[in-house]
Amino acid sequence: MVEGGPVPSVTVPESIKPHLDDLVAKGQHTVRDGILTLLAMELASGGLIDWHSQRLHNPARSASRFLGSNLYPRLHIAGSPEALQTGVKGTGTYLDRSNATWKSVLNWASEQKELASVEAAFLYLASKIAATARSLPDLPELDTPRLTFRRVFAVIDEMLARPSGGAHEQLVFAAFLGAWRQQLDLPGFVETKHVNAADAAAGTAADVQVKQGGQVIEAYEITSEQLDAKIEQASRTLRHHDLPRIHVLAKGVQKLGFEELKSLLPKGSDISALDIREEIRSLVARSDKPHRRQSLEILYGLLIEKQPADELVKGYIKALFEEGLTVDC
Repeated sequence: MVEGGPVPSVTVPESIKPHLDDLVAKGQHTVRDGILTLLAMELASGGLIDWHSQRLHNPARSASRFLGSNLYPRLHIAGSPEALQTGVKGTGTYLDRSNATWKSVLNWASEQKELASVEAAFLYLASKIAATARSLPDLPELDTPRLTFRRVFAVIDEMLARPSGGAHEQLVFAAFLGAWRQQLDLPGFVETKHVNAADAAAGTAADVQVKQGGQVIEAYEITSEQLDAKIEQASRTLRHHDLPRIHVLAKGVQKLGFEELKSLLPKGSDISALDIREEIRSLVARSDKPHRRQSLEILYGLLIEKQPADELVKGYIKALFEEGLTVDC
């Protein structure tokens, strides 16, 4: 569908069509992609499934991981890297998830008498998702031996110097933090919200966070603007989510003297203030070449998934070529 193939003409019952439209319109990728995977699971099984009793299915989780981590990035579609991981974690059946649209679709599917109805819903949803694909350059193959500190940070430093509404700062930090933690085999995983979403709306404690066993173990608020406003927000986040500590990353913090910095930080809260450029530079330095490559690959996916500006993706690809980090340079 994305590459110009035929889009199937299907008739979807009016009882379910608004819910399928909502899955795409509301941008809840975890819900949307989970439903797409479960409808595909029903078709792959060749028979109707009663979702009231269907327990969690590991191959479905693997399929959702392939969809979000492999297929979507190749097609330049924003989506969830693993839609059937956190959303249904700890539930007994798929219908135990509390999301209203999720429950409506699965309740509807459980009531169907013919598999053709479920197939029509799947094809309709798939075509709607395919229509969200963006016309963007592919990530070129990176040449790992060329990923020296000098070359990689040259790309990153150029990105941080360009206005992006905070997207570059947040997404670059998230990408390199995630790959560096994997290099050290540290527990948990790094996640970051869409750059235009408030933390509360995104269901996250902070702009970037590390989670383990469903709990936030590290939280980072990131800003390209004034430090003091972000510290006030961090104080509220610390209390609301009952976090042990929180880090605020901003531009120009390395220029502040200790007395000035001390005046900005509340005495009773464990809030650290760090320079965003210096923290990223440190992560690049501490990463080995294979994990620098992984960071750059993660960053490409985040630029597609977590922010809407196509020019930021194109600028990133251009910088990789100009710095000679690809195999065909």
